[in-house]
Order: sequence, then structure tokens, then C-alpha cells
Amino acid sequence: MPLASEIDSMGRNFDGDGRTGGMFRSYEKSNVHEVDLTSGFAEKAAEVVEEAEPTSKIRTLIIGSSFGQSMAKEITASGENGHLVMSSRGESQHVTKPLMEVADVPVINYWLRGLKNCARLQPVNKTTFVMCNEDNVDEFENWASDPKKSFGFKNAHIINNGYSGTERSGVAADLAMAIDKMGTDNHILLIDGDYIPEPDFNMQRIVEHSVVRGKDTVTYITLGEDNDPSDHTMCDLETLPGDRVPLNPSIKKFVPYPKSGASTKSRAAVGPITFLRRTTLPLVKKFFEETKDLPPYHHVYGHLLEYLSKHVEFYGLQVKYMFSVKTVDSFLYADALFEYHAREKRKASQKYKVSDTDSSLTFATEHSMSDVRKRMLHEQFAQEAEKFGDMRRQAIEKEMDLDKILPIFNERYANSLNTKLVGETDRSLPERFTNASLFRHNSKKQHACYVPNNNYYGIKQPSQQEMPMGWSGIKGDFTSSFSAGMFHNTGFVSNNTTSKVHKSLDDF
Repeated sequence: MPLASEIDSMGRNFDGDGRTGGMFRSYEKSNVHEVDLTSGFAEKAAEVVEEAEPTSKIRTLIIGSSFGQSMAKEITASGENGHLVMSSRGESQHVTKPLMEVADVPVINYWLRGLKNCARLQPVNKTTFVMCNEDNVDEFENWASDPKKSFGFKNAHIINNGYSGTERSGVAADLAMAIDKMGTDNHILLIDGDYIPEPDFNMQRIVEHSVVRGKDTVTYITLGEDNDPSDHTMCDLETLPGDRVPLNPSIKKFVPYPKSGASTKSRAAVGPITFLRRTTLPLVKKFFEETKDLPPYHHVYGHLLEYLSKHVEFYGLQVKYMFSVKTVDSFLYADALFEYHAREKRKASQKYKVSDTDSSLTFATEHSMSDVRKRMLHEQFAQEAEKFGDMRRQAIEKEMDLDKILPIFNERYANSLNTKLVGETDRSLPERFTNASLFRHNSKKQHACYVPNNNYYGIKQPSQQEMPMGWSGIKGDFTSSFSAGMFHNTGFVSNNTTSKVHKSLDDF
């Protein structure tokens, strides 16, 4: 059974690592001392071993190797949010997305916070690794050097893929490099650091499902009608009668980046979290050995999943909300949402605040009561306080449900954008720019077999955010007559007048 084997692998004890007889050998100078662990040092020795090597058989890999150069160019062109560019001297301009602060907290910390709530991943600072590149490795090291920011993350767990400038690796290549360094003895929980989970994200559900079921697992997000499937790796999910999708469907196949306009049966796209079992990890190296013509670096991971699914079985877990920080607009949206969520959570906590009544209780006959009676009263108060605390947490969680607060936030955020656009828009703008819906957009029709990539962008109707907010045009009529006489130069001449006959006749 997968569960039994998993429990065995998780339950490594002191003697299970090849140490025999309960004896601990310590080498000091030339003398060898044998200490009986069953006496006074057994507990201390066990603590030393636990400190040296985590018992968890799962390693978490957070991908932070994207350069963010396109985002840096967007910031430079706009002249705003310059603090997001983290380039050091001698490096190309880039943005380290996992270290951008959303509601004053780095993106990577939201992932670490979710990992800390998983018992199987403890201790997180020793089971988590970060993949970076040559340009942003110093930024991750600076982050890790502050224990308050990084939860005690170790510098030794920062893996540098060595790429710099215009070189690119991709998630699949980074995963292969991490496997070479970490080995194949542990399962890998893979996280794309270009995304941020929803506040109070439940990572425990994903880890427990993957371990107990004993299968490789991918998270998936259901795309809206406005999202283009060609930007994602799509999943064909198992369906029940009536085209119903079960809670934990198996993945029939992966469809990496289908062509734009192609009909897809499912709207499920691969999410930023993948759980790969240790028996699957050797297949990653085989994929690179057997695949000759690799697609572009940012598409390789989708084809890797397609390859792996032909050899092992994958299951899917739906995550309702994941937020991208790949562009300036998506980052600003996530930042505003998390700020709004924090404010609403503070209001809800204040609303269900515990009234200070128990602390003011006094017992008139305290000295006359027996110790048994006092202990019974205190236990009763403790039980009631715990019960009320659970009800309070449930009430706060109910009010902070994203299904409830997200529509309200989206409406307010849209209104704030419109207000900003109205305030920044030049009143002299032509009508075709003040209202994007009036813009005459005639997309060029292309042959179905010869559609260039530029046409994918050109067929989109422009939005109001893409309209110019200033106008400096002039009247473009040609002149039909002279407005005055012939040109006459009335300037002062200061040069010498030379004679054509002799130098003595020069006029000064």
C-alpha cells in the first residue's frame, strides 16, 4: 500500500541509518570513546541527528530563476515603480519576482508560510531549496541573511544555475539541475516563484493528497473565457457521467500550449505547484536524453509533463486562485488585493474580538473552595474558551472567503483605475481615444495556414489602458500662399570685408 510505504520512509529513526547496537562513537584526539545511548545521552544524541538531517522525505524546490527583463523594460519605459528593478552594477536590468513585496511581504514568504503549516515538510528551512540565476543570486543571499525575513532559510540551499544576461534555462532544465544536486532519494514539491498563492493558502491539502494516494500530482486552474489556452499547458481531465469532473481527477493527457483558436475539451491549465515522486525523477534526465529537438526554453516544462505522463500516472488538484506577478499590471493587482484582504481581516478580527470577561472573574469564596473545585472551574472555562476560539476562527474564515470578497474588490479596483485614467487623461484627446469602444479596429484577415505571430496581437481589440492619455497633434493643412513679402535678412554682419584687388584695400 502506498500509505504504508510512505509511513516507513517518513519514520527514519536513529538506528535506521546504519548505526548499530545503540552505541555512539565520538573521536577526540587519538582516543575513541564509546557512550551507551541507552543511558543518559540517548535523548541528546537523537536531537543532534535530527538537527543534522531532516526526517522528511520531501524536498521543496522554488523556481526563482526567471530574469524579469521584460518587466524591467516595462518599468523603465513607464517611469514608475522603479524600486522593483533590483539590478546590481554590471548586471543587465532585471526584476527578481519572488522577492517583490506584495503587501510589504516578499512573494517567496507567502510560499514559505504555507510550507510551515505542513507537518511532512518540517523543518522547512532545511527541506526547501531555491533555484536562482547568476544575476539574482546575490539578492537571494541578502534575503536569506536576514532570519526574520527568510524564516531562517539557509544560504547553502540556494542553487545557482549559472545563467546570466541573455542566456535562459527554463523550469524543466532547472528541475534537472536540482535533481543532480539533491539526488533522487526524496520526492520533490515544485513551485513556480512567478506566482503567489492566495492569502492563507492550504498547502497541507496538496502534500497529503500526493503522499497518501502515492501518485504524481499537478495543480490545475480553470481558465476563464478571456484567457488564451495557447499560453498554458492544458490538461484533459477524467470525467464522470454527465461530464462531471471528480474532486481529484486523473490526468488523461497533457496538451502543451495548443495553437491559438484550437478547440480544447478542457479549460484546465497546469498550475504553479507539481508533486513528483522520487521514482519519477530519473525520467527527467531520460527526457533530455531522448528529446532531440527541444522547444523554446519556456515551453520545455509542458512537454516534460507530456513525456512523464506516458510513463507514470498523474492526478490533478484544483486550486481556485493563483495570482501571477509576471507583469507590472498583475503585480499591482496582487499587491492591492492582498492589502485589501489584510484590512478586511483586521476588521473581521475586531468584529469577533473576545470580550475580556474571564480575566475579571473573582471568587468570593476562593479561600474556602477546595483545590478540586477550582481546578474543575478552570477546566470548564478553558473548554469554553477553546470552543469559542474555534467558532471565532470559523466566522473570520467565512468572511474572508475570496469567493465573497473578490467581486467587491474587483469592482473597487476597476473604479480606481478609471478614476486614475480620467485624472491623467488630457481633455484635448480626440474622441476615438477617450473611449476605446469607439476605436475603429479592423483586424487584417490571414490565411488559416499562414498566420504570423504578430497577428495574434493585432487581432485583439485595444483596451482603455492602451489608449494614449495625452495629445500634442497640430492642424495638418498645407499653406496655399505667402503671408508676407520676400525674405530679407536684417542680421548684423561682423566678418571682415576683403578686397579682390589688394590686401591694403581691405575694409575693417
